[in-house]
Amino acid sequence: MSNTTSIYYVKATPTGSRSSPMNASCSYFADPACQQPISGTLVYGQGITNCQIAQASGSGLQLKSATYDTLNQPAASSTSNFVSAVNGVVTIPMPADDSSTKGVILVFTDANTSALYPSYDPQIRNNGT
Repeated sequence: MSNTTSIYYVKATPTGSRSSPMNASCSYFADPACQQPISGTLVYGQGITNCQIAQASGSGLQLKSATYDTLNQPAASSTSNFVSAVNGVVTIPMPADDSSTKGVILVFTDANTSALYPSYDPQIRNNGT
């Protein structure tokens, strides 16, 4: 049976301070209740072209956006590899007919939107067809 997951959930807490690098420390889950932790690459199911990462209930930071790039390809930075969160969910496009691995940086804010907190680089992979 192939994996058909199309969404993972993230809880983020702030690390660092204004005088040192501030980042989001993230934990990833396979379920909205955050009972099934995931470590390593987030793998999406065969044929899934919209890979989603959603802010989990109880997250200490608010998910605002993501930037991503395909690994083992020339680096590129443009509006085509940046997405804003919609209702706490970022959607990252993946090819339907090929396996692909992307590095993703999630961007969070605190409740007052007084600072940005980037995540460390999780990887996402789809299983292609």
